[in-house]
Amino acid sequence: MSEAPTIIRKLIVKKPNFTGYQKAILASKKRFTITEASTKSGKTFSHIFWLFELAHRIKPGQEVWWIAPIYSQAEIAFKRMERAIAHSQLYTVNISKLSITTPKGTIIRFKSAEHPDGLYGENVYGFVFDEFSRAKEEAWHALRTTVSYTQAPGKFIGNVTGRNWAWELARRAEKGQEKDFEYFRVTAKDAVEAGILKHEEVERARQELPARVFKMLYEAQYVQPAGALWGWEIIENFRSVTPDNLKRIVVGVDPSGTSNKSSDEAGIIVAGQDVNGHVYILADESGVMSPNEWAEKAVRLYHQYKADRIVAEVNMGWDMVENTIRTIDKTVPVKKVVASRGKMLRAEPVVALYEQGRVHHTQKFKELEEEMTEWDYKSSTYSPDRIDALVYAVTELAIKNNVDFFVV
Repeated sequence: MSEAPTIIRKLIVKKPNFTGYQKAILASKKRFTITEASTKSGKTFSHIFWLFELAHRIKPGQEVWWIAPIYSQAEIAFKRMERAIAHSQLYTVNISKLSITTPKGTIIRFKSAEHPDGLYGENVYGFVFDEFSRAKEEAWHALRTTVSYTQAPGKFIGNVTGRNWAWELARRAEKGQEKDFEYFRVTAKDAVEAGILKHEEVERARQELPARVFKMLYEAQYVQPAGALWGWEIIENFRSVTPDNLKRIVVGVDPSGTSNKSSDEAGIIVAGQDVNGHVYILADESGVMSPNEWAEKAVRLYHQYKADRIVAEVNMGWDMVENTIRTIDKTVPVKKVVASRGKMLRAEPVVALYEQGRVHHTQKFKELEEEMTEWDYKSSTYSPDRIDALVYAVTELAIKNNVDFFVV
C-alpha cells in the first residue's frame, strides 16, 4: 500500500507595485528611516507590507511591532493586515492581543504608545512607528531600549504636527547628524504625480483648510502659528552658557490649585540677570503638581540657586499662595504679582528683550520652548503656565514700571 502524498502548502506573496518614493524608503540601507509625509500618500500601506515581509524573514518566536500613538490607530492597522491575509488559513489571528502569528511562528504585534512602559520588551526584530509625531517622546525612548540588543531596523512615518521631539529628530536625520537614519519627505505633489492622490482633491483641501494646516498635512512643512509670540530663531540664536557674574536670581511661579491629570501645570522658572542687564533662563521645573508640591519645589530652587526671591502670581488668592510657601519655609522672600491685563500684552515686553538678544537660554528647555513657539494667543485654549512663570521672572529682573502688573 503506497503512502499518502505529503502536501506542502506554500505561501506566495505578490509584492505590490510601489511608487518610486515608496521603493526608495523601503530599500534604504540605513537601520532607521524617517518619513515626513503628506496625508494619504501611501505611507501606511507600503510600511505594513515592509513589516509583513520582515516577519517572514526572521526566526520562529521573534517579533516585529507596529506602533501607533493610541490603541484605536493600532487596531486600524491590525485590521488592515487581517483583511489582507483573510483568504489564507496559514495565519493565527489574536484579536484581543492585536497579534498575527505567521506560518513560520513569528509574531506581528500591533501596539499602542499611550503608555510608553508597554514598549519595553524583548525579541523585537523590527518595527514601524506610525504617526510618531503624535506620540510621546518617552515612547521612542522605551522602544530604542527594546531594540538595542537585537539591533533591529525600524521605520518612522507621520505628518508634520509641530516643532516637537519628532520634528527635531527628523531635522537631525535630514542634516545627516544621525548616522543610522535616512530622511525622506513625501508631499501631496509627489503623491499626485505617483497616481495615489487626485490633484483636484488636494486643491479642494488647500481651499478648505487653514494655510498652516495644509502646509503641515499636505506639504510636510512646519509652519509656526500666526499668533505665536516667539520665533525659534530668537531662542536658538542667543543660547548661552551660564555666566559667573549673575547679580540677581529669581524664581518665577505661576501656581496651580490642584494636581488632577486635567489640571493646568504649575509654571516654575528660574532666571538670573548679569551685570550688563542680560537675562539667563537657568531652569524649568514646571509640571502638574499640588499646591504643596509646587511650593516645595519653588523653595528648593530658591535655596539651590541662592535666589533673591520668589515672584508668584496671586490672581487665585494671595493668602493661598503666601501660606502655601510659608508653610514650607517662613524665611523665603515672596513678591506677589497680580496680572491685570491679557497674556499677550504681559508677554510683549519680554518678547522684545528676546528679539534684542538680551535673554538667553542656558540649555534646551524642550517643553518651555515648545510652548513659547506653539502657543497662539489668538486661538489656543490652554493656559501657557510655563510662559507665565517665565514672564514673571524676566519682568522682575529686567522690566521696570510695567503697567501690566500690580507688583506688591
